[in-house]
Amino acid sequence: MLEIREKEIRGDGFDENCEFLLNRHEGSIDALIKYGSTVYGKPTADSLSDFFVVVDSVRKFHKGNRERYSEEYGGLRFFMKRPLFHIVLNHLGPNFYQINEDGHDIKEGVISLNSFVRFCNKFTMYTAGRMQKAVDFAYFRNEDIEDKVKKAVDVARRRGMEKAINLCDKGFNFNEFATYLVGLSYMADFRPGLENPNKVNHIVNASIDVLKDMYVPLLDDNPRLDKVGERYVRKDKKGQKATKLYLFLNKFPFTFLNIKNAFTNSKAGAYVKRKRQRNTEGKKESARIGQASQKGF
Repeated sequence: MLEIREKEIRGDGFDENCEFLLNRHEGSIDALIKYGSTVYGKPTADSLSDFFVVVDSVRKFHKGNRERYSEEYGGLRFFMKRPLFHIVLNHLGPNFYQINEDGHDIKEGVISLNSFVRFCNKFTMYTAGRMQKAVDFAYFRNEDIEDKVKKAVDVARRRGMEKAINLCDKGFNFNEFATYLVGLSYMADFRPGLENPNKVNHIVNASIDVLKDMYVPLLDDNPRLDKVGERYVRKDKKGQKATKLYLFLNKFPFTFLNIKNAFTNSKAGAYVKRKRQRNTEGKKESARIGQASQKGF
C-alpha cells in the first residue's frame, strides 16, 4: 500500500487505480480527477477508467514516463516517440494516454496545474466541458492545490450553467437544464459516428442527484431566473444564438485536439474502434426504445 504523505488529501473516490497512478508516476501528480462513464454514466465491459492527471511539470512527467513506458507513446516514430514533442503538445491541451497494466484499464488525460487552471477559464470547452459534469475529486497533493483546482472548476461550471440556460426554453425544469449542460461538450465536439447517441441521457440519469447538488444552489441564486415551483423562468431571451455560435466555433479546437491525441496515444486506433462500436450499439438501443414506445410499452 502507498503511504499517505503529509498534507495529502484523498477523497471518497480514491481507489486502487488512484494508488496505481501515484505509484506509477512517482511523485509528479498534483491531483487526480475521475470522470466519465465509470464514475457517473453507463459503463460497458470494455470501458476505461477516465482520469485527469494534473501534474506539477509536464516536462518532468514526460521525460520520466517516456523512459519507463515507451510503448504508450504513439504516433509517427520520427518525432512522436520523443518526449519533447509531447511536452510541446501538452501546452495546447491535455495529452491522453491509455494504460492496460496489472488489471488496470485507464485513460489518463495529462495536464499541468497551470494549464488546467488556464483551460478552465479559456474559450475552448475541451477541458472545461468535462469539469462541468459530475466528477470525483479523488486526490490532491495538498490543500493549496485543492483550492486552485476547485476554484478553476467552479469558474468552468458557472460558465457552463450560463450557456445551458441560454439554450433552454423560457421556462424549464432541472432535468431539461441538466440535459443541455451535460450535452454542451458533445455539441462542441466533432466526432461523426464515434459516440453513443444516448450518452447524454445516460450521464444525466446516472448523475442527476449529484448535478442537483452542484447546480441547484447556483440556479436558485442566478439573477437571470425566477423560480416557480419546480421550474425556472428566464427573465431574458438573450444568448441562444451567441451560445450556438460559441459551440460551433469550439468544433475547431476540439477537432485539432482530438487529432493531436490520435498522435500522442499509441492505442488511439483501438479507442476509436470502441467508440464506433458504441455508436452502433446506441443506435440499436434507440431503435428498440422507439419500437417499444410505438407498441405502448
